[in-house]
Amino acid sequence: MGGKGRGMATAGLVLGVIGLVGWAASSPFVYQFYLGAKEHKELAMQFVQAMGNGDIDKAASLSHSTMSRENLAGPSEKLKTLGKLTDVTVSGIQGQSSTSTGKHWTVTGRAAFESRTFDFTVVFVAEKGTPKVVEYNFK
Repeated sequence: MGGKGRGMATAGLVLGVIGLVGWAASSPFVYQFYLGAKEHKELAMQFVQAMGNGDIDKAASLSHSTMSRENLAGPSEKLKTLGKLTDVTVSGIQGQSSTSTGKHWTVTGRAAFESRTFDFTVVFVAEKGTPKVVEYNFK
């Protein structure tokens, strides 16, 4: 045999450099996703809190212009009958691109009221550069 392992060492160094370049190239995209996810998480929590507290003005300000106040008021009134909103927790965030509507984000989580806990989904799209709620569901 008599090999000194130089070939394996060289291959290891080359793979290490390729890995570093790959991570360095992808890190700006990962950071951009993190920033977008953080913003949408906070907006979803604000929306769920507004709906749970009956603050239709706040919920409407976070919603897309195509969503009417009636689409917000009825469900918000039902949520208010469950008592005080005690906790909002986000469990998942997914960003997706779509050619027809641009990028949209789906935020999922759980809203706890005094008498019951609901899972929720809030979907955002950009309207004039600002994320706005286009769809929501309390299960």
